[in-house]
Amino acid sequence: MKYNHSIVIDRPRGKVLELMTETEHLPKWQRGLAKVETLEGEPFTLSAKTRLVFDTGKKSLEMTETLVDMRLPDAYTAIYETEELWNRVTNMFSEVDGKTLWTTENEFVFSGMMRYLGPRMKKSFIKRTEYEMARFKEFVETHDQPEPLESDLQPASQETLEPHEAFEPHEAFKSHEPLDTTQHE
Repeated sequence: MKYNHSIVIDRPRGKVLELMTETEHLPKWQRGLAKVETLEGEPFTLSAKTRLVFDTGKKSLEMTETLVDMRLPDAYTAIYETEELWNRVTNMFSEVDGKTLWTTENEFVFSGMMRYLGPRMKKSFIKRTEYEMARFKEFVETHDQPEPLESDLQPASQETLEPHEAFEPHEAFKSHEPLDTTQHE
């Protein structure tokens, strides 16, 4: 299964890459990321291996990230592996007028039960990619903002606030179309 997605981030490429490559920031924008452990090499260097542990609420998901191509500031490619999933992601970055276009090329190969389930879940994988990219965009664009005051975090009424199911993109980027989300063989 293959697909691409892109998003425009209203910050220069250098700032985007700085925040993306600092592992202490990963849990701030990757939903459910509970642990980041360097296994081999230095983070964000060629051949570096990192163990990522995600808490999905019902169970934890562990995967290994291996950086297989490093051409920063233009691109890098990582392989993510679990028992039933192999995923190659190429991240590409270009800057225009102080904004960064981040494009991902995603390829999945499934084994075990995921061989049957994975292709049926393509829309879920695409939505997850879009969601995580939007979370990173929001993180980068608000990173240099001052921390909110405690009073700003309190609801105006006594009603319970429900968390958002999905991130809604800023008005200026709602018309931005993703690149190619069709399956390539």
